[in-house]
Amino acid sequence: MKMATMHPTCYEFTSKKSKRLNELALMEIEVDNIVKWVNLAKAELSKEGQSDFNFDLVRAFNISAITTYAKFFSSNKGFSLKPRVKNIFNEKECVQHHEIYNLRNQIFAHIDDTDKLSMICEVYVNHSDGLPTFLKPNITFAAALGSEKLDTFILMLAKLKDYLKEQYKICGNQVFEEFNTEFQAM
Repeated sequence: MKMATMHPTCYEFTSKKSKRLNELALMEIEVDNIVKWVNLAKAELSKEGQSDFNFDLVRAFNISAITTYAKFFSSNKGFSLKPRVKNIFNEKECVQHHEIYNLRNQIFAHIDDTDKLSMICEVYVNHSDGLPTFLKPNITFAAALGSEKLDTFILMLAKLKDYLKEQYKICGNQVFEEFNTEFQAM
């Protein structure tokens, strides 16, 4: 482990394990943010039909929650640590995980893919002649998953956070051992 800078009470760790430790801490913070956004979306959805209901807020909270959640598991850029879904969630939750991840891909990240978007459009029909009057893309996370699944999502996030805490503890012990070894060699 290389210590880039050394101060009387502060050390900057630059090893791969210490970078992973930092990433795990950031992921825990992001899980807390996701829970907050899902709860805010649920609170706003409870106002649906009232004059102060704000669809744009629901959409913004859902986009933030889903895209941040997907970063944990995306094979592209994002976090280098990719938690294994099967190591965290039960079978039902794994199915929901894939629904959420696919929502991110179909609705938010690749909205230009009209084939995927058309599968989740609401069609409003004129009842007098039976012809569609307009289409509205169904872009709300809650509408796509439903209130019960939002609650399950929050429980899944708690499991993910527990997993991250466990990994943080393991990695933190390894970084501490590296530090002790290097410090004793000084």
